[in-house]
Amino acid sequence: ALRPDGVTNFYRQAMLYKKIEGKTEKSIPLFQRAVDNWEDLEPEKKKARHQEHKNYVKALYQLASGLLKAGQARRALECIHKCINEDRDSNHLSLVYKYFALGKVCFELNEFDKAKDALMFALKCCEGRALDFVCELLARVWLALEKADKALETISMVPESKRRPYYRWTEADVHCALGDFEKARAVLKAAAERDKRSGHKALIRLTRIEYIHGNYRKAKEYATRAGEFFHERWG
Repeated sequence: ALRPDGVTNFYRQAMLYKKIEGKTEKSIPLFQRAVDNWEDLEPEKKKARHQEHKNYVKALYQLASGLLKAGQARRALECIHKCINEDRDSNHLSLVYKYFALGKVCFELNEFDKAKDALMFALKCCEGRALDFVCELLARVWLALEKADKALETISMVPESKRRPYYRWTEADVHCALGDFEKARAVLKAAAERDKRSGHKALIRLTRIEYIHGNYRKAKEYATRAGEFFHERWG
């Protein structure tokens, strides 16, 4: 109320909604207000309030994330491009996260070649570490481009011991695309055994594999287990 032209105050309120309360829809107009407030400033005022530029860049990044979640991928793409351009000299945000975000938006828009380029650049910026979230999405991009061998090569960049459940699901999809259903089954069974939070998702994938192979009794068994797991874990 006291600083209606502020950037930081609207950015922080939006972060409370998005990160603390998980209310993305309430955060979007506040991130947008932070962005608009900075862009409405005269050049001299921007110089005087240069310390707020960092939160302007971060607001653009978070706005892109929120818009993507809200199904507004085209607007999200505009925001992430602007974020990258505005942060080119300051580097308030890691290149890995900015280009991962760009890849994620392009993937949602079915612009798979652009997604691939963004994610491969993000991977180059990982400073020798193959970050799992980048590799997992890049593997899905390769699958969308019908290059399952490239997807397997990408999945293999993360050691098996460090592959989280969501990573194993994509790993199994890659083996299915290559026709290696036995390997996909083994991956999903291991994931279901270890995952105490979302084991039903691995079981549903196992159900699909057995169903498309006509193994209906086995499919029913996995489907039943998935239902029981979900109800026991989530009510």
